[in-house]
Amino acid sequence: MAKNEKDTQKEKGKLSVSRRDFLVTGGAMIAGGALSASSIAAAAQRSGSPESRARESVVGGGPETLRPGGRTKYGKYVSREIIGESKYPQITAPIAKYDGCRGGGNALTLEWSCITKPFVMDDEPEIDNERDQFLLFYPGDFEKPNEFGAEVEFSIGEKGKKQIITTPTYVYIPKGTRHGLVNFKTIRKPIGFMSYYLSPEYSTGWVAPDESKYVVDLSKPVKHSSASGPTQEGQGSWSNPMGNLQPVPVIGINYTLWSSYFGWPAKVNPTLNTLGYREYDQGGQIYTYKESQQIYMYLGSNPLDIEDFDVEIDIRLGEAQERYTIETCAVNHIVPGLFHLGGDVRRVWGKPFMKFMWLIGPYSNYDEAASKDKVIFSDPSRKGGMF
Repeated sequence: MAKNEKDTQKEKGKLSVSRRDFLVTGGAMIAGGALSASSIAAAAQRSGSPESRARESVVGGGPETLRPGGRTKYGKYVSREIIGESKYPQITAPIAKYDGCRGGGNALTLEWSCITKPFVMDDEPEIDNERDQFLLFYPGDFEKPNEFGAEVEFSIGEKGKKQIITTPTYVYIPKGTRHGLVNFKTIRKPIGFMSYYLSPEYSTGWVAPDESKYVVDLSKPVKHSSASGPTQEGQGSWSNPMGNLQPVPVIGINYTLWSSYFGWPAKVNPTLNTLGYREYDQGGQIYTYKESQQIYMYLGSNPLDIEDFDVEIDIRLGEAQERYTIETCAVNHIVPGLFHLGGDVRRVWGKPFMKFMWLIGPYSNYDEAASKDKVIFSDPSRKGGMF
């Protein structure tokens, strides 16, 4: 698509979004649903710079009261500078790194990278006695979620049993578990690779009955007992446990990695989806968790250039539902007690994007956390305020 045509589409999309926002904030409409001239002017002003949109309150329609230094109240939970360079010369594409937000959320440390050539990661076997670690290997081509063009060797456990990875794979390395080097032995097509750690507070440790239990082949369906549980075939057949949300366009890669489905005691429930191609408001309830933390990471879908992020994402934080617009790769960290909208508005101009989500807390199953730890803003028994 030519650049000027693409920009025209963006401007049309912004006008459409501004109309919807005007309705949300209670603006007056004239007969036939058309906006008045003053309404259009106000809407156009709101659809200006990302900074002005970040200061807008969706519920009240007015600007948020800025804190000293011009910072918004909840901006400390949004990390926008997550792109960097790898320490490994063999990894040439931009990487994503995250080790906590300015608001105090520190449950997760991660590094995402695209592997394009063979090499051995690190120099010697490792053991971490304080933190649970997880590894995710998946195809670089989101449109072909089961075509894993690589062979990776990896050993785990006291016996050092070698695991040969030739399909999309998820690995759990409990704290205190010895594991070997990650040897990207053959790379025929680029693959996505992510390593992340839970903080000691959320790390449980575990000794599997068999070393193969630490490793899950994501190309095969996972057997589980919950009716709302996910499939792992990567074909966009996500079972939605949050019934209040509207359906979303899931394209290609789609992993729901709840720990309990793999027989793991780990206190983390991640998902990874490729989303996009149209504008929609996912909607949902305003809610928080009393003990659990939620982390969302947004990346472009091209693993060779994750900064190619042709998306606008509106997130709403706090009881006043202050809006923050994400237009680049970013992480949004929801700490316990921070109310947020159970969904977000996404405007995808032409390319899909990757959305990673982690729920980290006392529970190894998303459904259990939702039933025991979740607090809905509209619940009359809620006392109000932060926990």
